[in-house]
Amino acid sequence: MTVQEYIEKRKKEFELQKTKEKRQKLYDLGLYEKEYSPVGQPVDKNKYPEYDNVHNRSFRYIYGKISDEDYNELLLLDNPPSYQEKSLSILGTIIVISACLCCLVSLVFGIILVVDYDEEGWVLIVSSILLLPFGVGLGLFYRVVADISNNIKNKKS
Repeated sequence: MTVQEYIEKRKKEFELQKTKEKRQKLYDLGLYEKEYSPVGQPVDKNKYPEYDNVHNRSFRYIYGKISDEDYNELLLLDNPPSYQEKSLSILGTIIVISACLCCLVSLVFGIILVVDYDEEGWVLIVSSILLLPFGVGLGLFYRVVADISNNIKNKKS
């Protein structure tokens, strides 16, 4: 078997599988018709594989042609994507607000301390340089804790 023959074989298998999936979806949605065997003639079980006890006749399912676009739209309408609504818990909201305030306050105080620098205030410069990353780090830590809290809340609901 050559590579080209193998590719063609796999394409046919893929198309067959795709057709089966489409037919199953159409069957599940009831989008088919039944074609009954002719009355008074011998029934070919390969042509009419199903049997209807109500009509006492064999039949087969007939599925209409459906384009890939229509099939994809049908799938989308039948199974709409679920968007999980993320809601913040009260604790998470408080932590997020405190994280934002911590970052903002550390930024403002760091800038004020640097601007008010005088020759004897080298301690203020060092403290302002340390205050900025500390405040941002603390704010990010609060944010992570808030996200963990919200994830736990959303998993419970």
